[in-house]
Amino acid sequence: MRTPRWLARLTGASGPADMSLLGHLDELRSVLVSCLWMLLLLMVAGWFFSGRLLDLIVRSTVGEAQFIRPIEGFSTRMKLALTLGLVAGLPFYAAQIWGFVVPGLLHRERSLVRPIVLWSTLLFLIGMAFSSFALTPTMIGFLTAFGTEHVRAQIAVGYLFDFFFKMGIACGLLFQLPLVVA
Repeated sequence: MRTPRWLARLTGASGPADMSLLGHLDELRSVLVSCLWMLLLLMVAGWFFSGRLLDLIVRSTVGEAQFIRPIEGFSTRMKLALTLGLVAGLPFYAAQIWGFVVPGLLHRERSLVRPIVLWSTLLFLIGMAFSSFALTPTMIGFLTAFGTEHVRAQIAVGYLFDFFFKMGIACGLLFQLPLVVA
């Protein structure tokens, strides 16, 4: 059994420079497995909040939504729980990935990458928040206003969540522009 990296650093045992390709792949596998376990745990926890959060999304955008397919209510809550698990676990995932990557970086590279990762994460979350609280509700109100007396919007909850999620990702990526330009 191989010595864990944190223990190797404390005891002075062979470090990442001495690892073979298979050793690196094994370390990567352990990082990915721990991230997947955390995602599963947070997804289960997110399931318990997904109903209330879905109601909040619907109330803040269209007021009322329905599901058309029998599985749509369940699948939408599962997607929301997955999204909550991904967002809530972001610090853990970043720390795990950082712990895997940092031994291979020079001190100068570490000092360059650390602020970029911090600002990128912060800007992405700000972009998602802007989309969730300002842009998407306004856009949905604008787009559903194109109905007429005999044509009104009946939004399916699955489509609403997909639109909400895609707009959040798009705004999160758009908010990366200051880093790209700088």
